[in-house]
Amino acid sequence: MFKRKDEKSSKGKILKPPFIQWTTARRFAFIFLAFISAYIQRGLALPQKFSLFSLFVLLIVWLFFEIDSFRISSGRRNIGAGKKERGWAQLKKVIEKNIVPLSDDEKIFLGTAFIQHSTEPEVGLAFLEKFYEKEKNEYNKAVFANIIALGLHRIGKRDDAIKILDGVYATGVRESGLLANYSLFLLESGEYDKAFDIISECDNKNIYILDNLGLYYILNGMYQDAIDLYREVYDNMQPRFVEFYIHAFQSELFFQCKENARERLTSAYSCPRLFTNTFNKEYIDRLSREMETSSGANKINAFAPEIALGKDWGSSARTYEAPSKDLIEFYHRDPYADIQVDGTSVEEISEEKK
Repeated sequence: MFKRKDEKSSKGKILKPPFIQWTTARRFAFIFLAFISAYIQRGLALPQKFSLFSLFVLLIVWLFFEIDSFRISSGRRNIGAGKKERGWAQLKKVIEKNIVPLSDDEKIFLGTAFIQHSTEPEVGLAFLEKFYEKEKNEYNKAVFANIIALGLHRIGKRDDAIKILDGVYATGVRESGLLANYSLFLLESGEYDKAFDIISECDNKNIYILDNLGLYYILNGMYQDAIDLYREVYDNMQPRFVEFYIHAFQSELFFQCKENARERLTSAYSCPRLFTNTFNKEYIDRLSREMETSSGANKINAFAPEIALGKDWGSSARTYEAPSKDLIEFYHRDPYADIQVDGTSVEEISEEKK
């Protein structure tokens, strides 16, 4: 699936999360204490009132140590139920004043939630940066670095995001989520060759990596590779992020397959609006409208690199250079038929395409 001939792959460090999380440890500790307490009380035949009192004390201590977990759960429920202002306030309070030490999973959740989904990504960014340098576990450190890089990217500090991922990558870490963001940021910065080297080290079943590969093809004018990739993925997966469908739309429209292009745009509307994209409903509406006019479609095709990155495509004077008639006919054939054509055989066109 990776087309460049000089690609290289290497095995990076296999990182593992801590054997046991702090949250799990404290819960098992209290269960263990409860059993020990019950055993001692039974052995000493202590009065029932004393047993109930000791159980009450253990319950109060357990509630104290679990209070932040309850606050996080309550915040998540409120956000999910549409009470966003209240939910975000609860999560922010945990960040600003947590009563007991948070587990790594809780830190990651809080940082990610604010960076990806809130209107205050700076809160999550500052929160995670407090722990990043002190973190000893390499797995957690890589995860923190990736989320921090996402936060920096969201607030417009892409170069800083790349810098932090440069550092993690230099240590030999090859975690797929980190590499997906790293290669995407490099593509956005115009460092195509470096991005491709990162992509070629990844599992080509990772949908985000596959979309980055498709983006690499589009940005480099490799539209045949792009449409082949996106059609294969489209037939076998259901990606849940909007960028994939925008890029798939572009690859179809380049070969004038309007029905397929419309279908990709329709799918884009139903995707969650991830923080990394600028492809909101208005942007997709505009693409849809422009596609329906010949001049608009030409603009969309001609300015594919701008559209692939969520930018405006109307300011350049470039014109659309259509692919050959044979290639257009090839990509209109079944099973992606917008129209049926006669002429050169599929085998001949396929050989020419190669």
